[in-house]
Amino acid sequence: MRIRGQAGFTLVELVIVMGVIAVILSVVVPLLRGMQNESMLSKSEGDLKTIKAAITSYWRNNSNVFPPSIASMVDASPQIITAIPRDHWDTGSLTGEPGTYAYLKGNDSTFGDWFLSCTQGPHNNTGGGGGGGGGGGMPSFSASLQAIDMGPPAQSEQTRCVSNAVIKHSDGSNFAHSL
Repeated sequence: MRIRGQAGFTLVELVIVMGVIAVILSVVVPLLRGMQNESMLSKSEGDLKTIKAAITSYWRNNSNVFPPSIASMVDASPQIITAIPRDHWDTGSLTGEPGTYAYLKGNDSTFGDWFLSCTQGPHNNTGGGGGGGGGGGMPSFSASLQAIDMGPPAQSEQTRCVSNAVIKHSDGSNFAHSL
């Protein structure tokens, strides 16, 4: 005896169709997530280029001093940016500005004033593996490299950065995602 639903399908046929749909979804969903991450990384790259231009403009208009934060450029005179750019991965929470991109600045005795703004991307690692010696996984300026130290190459593959300094890995190799 065959059990038929109202549409005329047997229960076995219905289970087979549901299984095929599940297999298709198990392949398509991760691909879509990867495409979404790539799209967000592309947007972040554009945002970081805007941030670099804004920081440079602020520096020129404020006696060669870098802004205290990304948010401070919204209220600067003249106004540098109209809104705080949002980082999808909230990297700014590592440097005290939740919701936006990480922003670090400092001074090296031989290099001078430097800044760095970055996103750690979809593999945001707040536990310390994403960057150099800056603490909290963030990069820092290395006097020996005379560059921003991003840490080992394998730990920063999703990171995107802008800076007025050269950006390198701790082994001295060039950082590929400097914008």
